[in-house]
Amino acid sequence: MRNRLPKVYLLALIFGITPASLMANKARPVAPRYLRMENLTVKQLQRLDRSRTVVVMTIGILEEHGPDLPVSVDTVHAEAIAQQVIRVLNRQHPDWTVVRFPLIPLGVRVTNVLGAKPTYMGSFTVRPAVLRDVLADLGTMLAEQGFRDILVVYAHGNPTHSQIVNEACAFVRETTGIHMWNLTGLALANWDRPMETAARQCLTPEQRKALGMDIHAGLMETSVILYLAPQLVDPDFRNLSPVPAMSFRDILQQGSKPDWPGYWTYPSWASARCGKIFVTNWANLVASYASRAINGEDLSKLPQYPGEGMSKMDATTADELKSAEDAVQHYEDMREDKLHAWLRGHGGKH
Repeated sequence: MRNRLPKVYLLALIFGITPASLMANKARPVAPRYLRMENLTVKQLQRLDRSRTVVVMTIGILEEHGPDLPVSVDTVHAEAIAQQVIRVLNRQHPDWTVVRFPLIPLGVRVTNVLGAKPTYMGSFTVRPAVLRDVLADLGTMLAEQGFRDILVVYAHGNPTHSQIVNEACAFVRETTGIHMWNLTGLALANWDRPMETAARQCLTPEQRKALGMDIHAGLMETSVILYLAPQLVDPDFRNLSPVPAMSFRDILQQGSKPDWPGYWTYPSWASARCGKIFVTNWANLVASYASRAINGEDLSKLPQYPGEGMSKMDATTADELKSAEDAVQHYEDMREDKLHAWLRGHGGKH
């Protein structure tokens, strides 16, 4: 009989807030059971049956979300998703131990890059290679210490960000033989399903028709934070003017304006009810891949974001997007070159 460790821990505080209770019964909320990696001793780690232990790794990011939302939107949302992944694992695999890895506060290419704005107040990112290296190193070291299953979750939808996580997970799988899966990348291949479900239940037909591409800091993300952390939403969101975007080209053109306010669509339509519907369905979608991973399914056979979707846009829009991405790539290259030049001048290693 393998040694067992107590697995009941309180929900981690992120930026001093606790996300609202998610899919649990509100009368008798059930806290997900897990161990926190940073709280374990070497002796406790050695006692784990690592063949039946799954590590849940959450990626957070600080990104501007307009004048009414905190820059921690994607972090708060990612923590809520991770909690539901753990609930599903606890329920469907009670003989497994779940270990939470400390939050990784790194992200790649936030939404302001769509307006060819490489840097923007409130957004803090790293170069793509930095995030890939961090995940590849951590995944490899977990494998070398006997862990066999790693699940990665986040709430940031930039395609380059997801591609970088995909590459790091594939590297670890192919070089160590363990299972490291990007759950959010798999779910993003079907991201429209929870969006449509929430819009259908909380908007009128006229609003749904007018909503357009609600990809950032608009109706849905404002609703998400009204549900998960309402104290962080500026009450003035009700007075924000709409920034309609019916196509990806509209997104690029609106985002490139000097006075772009940091969001699209209709934040003023947001509600906690809409946020609950979306968070519940989205978190359940991400979590649905967790059990499949633990059951040994080869998830690399499934569609994953970004896939080929970005290649299907019209030529004019594709050119505009490439121009915006080139501007960001140039900025990132300058940052890297500046660092390496400094290291060379100071005898550093790179």
